[in-house]
Amino acid sequence: MAKARNAVGNILVLAGVGMVLFALLWWGVAVRRIAVFPSGFDLETPSEGTVTRLAAKHGMLMLSPGQKEEFGLGRSLSSMDGDYRSDIAVVQETIKAEGPAPFGLDLSQQNVYVMNRRSCENVESSMSTTAGEVVDRSGSWSINFPFGAKKESRNIFDNCVGSSFSVHYVRPSSADGVATYLFRGSHGFRPLLGYVAESMGLPPQTTYGELKAELLAMGLPVDELVRNASPGLTAEERAAFEQFPDSRTVSLNYSAKTEWEAEVEPVTGTIVNLRNSVTHIYVNTDVQTFLPLFEILANRSEDPAVLQYLSQVDQQKLTEPKELYRVEYRWTTRAVRNATDYAGPRVAPMRFVTSYLMTMMLLLGAAFFVGGFVVRRKEHRSAVETVIFDDGAEAGEEEGP
Repeated sequence: MAKARNAVGNILVLAGVGMVLFALLWWGVAVRRIAVFPSGFDLETPSEGTVTRLAAKHGMLMLSPGQKEEFGLGRSLSSMDGDYRSDIAVVQETIKAEGPAPFGLDLSQQNVYVMNRRSCENVESSMSTTAGEVVDRSGSWSINFPFGAKKESRNIFDNCVGSSFSVHYVRPSSADGVATYLFRGSHGFRPLLGYVAESMGLPPQTTYGELKAELLAMGLPVDELVRNASPGLTAEERAAFEQFPDSRTVSLNYSAKTEWEAEVEPVTGTIVNLRNSVTHIYVNTDVQTFLPLFEILANRSEDPAVLQYLSQVDQQKLTEPKELYRVEYRWTTRAVRNATDYAGPRVAPMRFVTSYLMTMMLLLGAAFFVGGFVVRRKEHRSAVETVIFDDGAEAGEEEGP
């Protein structure tokens, strides 16, 4: 009986040690292989929204009120399984406008994301592209937050400006019955990438004649200013004016500001609802081109008409960016349902794989380990008591008559 109890104690201790080792190996090896961004990934998340046109082409003639058009976007995410590696996932994003482009603004996109399969963090790769151009998204997230997303800030990549911005946890929420975390963030003026502006259909340049026409519409008749100043112009100043025919090209530079708000299912890290995305597109005419003209006109500021118009030019703050478009969109109800149908069923298995199984094995291992020692201790105490009892009995026999 004593040997059997001692054997049971040893078995319990060994079983406990085995379970603890299994839990550690599960976390260090199995979880790293099982809890990864999947291959065969395919998700449709269409959007709907509006584009508001706030100014004419050069941003100087403001439209009041702004003109508004609705639009729809089809969006699909599909894994490029042939380019997967053990630790790398490659996903293609295709965004297509549904119907005519609002105000000619093409919002279609083609992006390829390369990310770490375990953390879902973008990594540097020549396959990582926007509109066919290689872009470095490393250190940010795009189509998925990390598994077990926490209530902490993350860097989200903005393909339009080629850089990331921080989004922060706001509060718990829910989307279509799935528990979520709400994240929100924004960034200020950043230059719009040239190839992105081109893909949108934004013109890279204009002409002096087109610019004069817009200035005239806003009450600044450049030709009249020149005529008023002409009588007193020197030969050099006349030559300077002749350098500005109506056909002369003038660069247009674009920048953007972005606001972003989305819900994330934290266990799988899936973005399940893009509640709002607002992109403000600004234009800035290269007014440095016209500095020679403004200097000549400033020298004729004793002319009341010239002074009046120069004052208007100054009030318009021509060197500051002017908002051209405001693009606002959000996921449709169908998009949210598609995303939650994908993420929802994966929550319980993901928790079991990444947390529950390991915790259960650690607790059972600890219980078996302690139980084994308790059994062994009882056996040890029993053996000691038996020895003491036997020694006492022998002593009593020796002292007897």
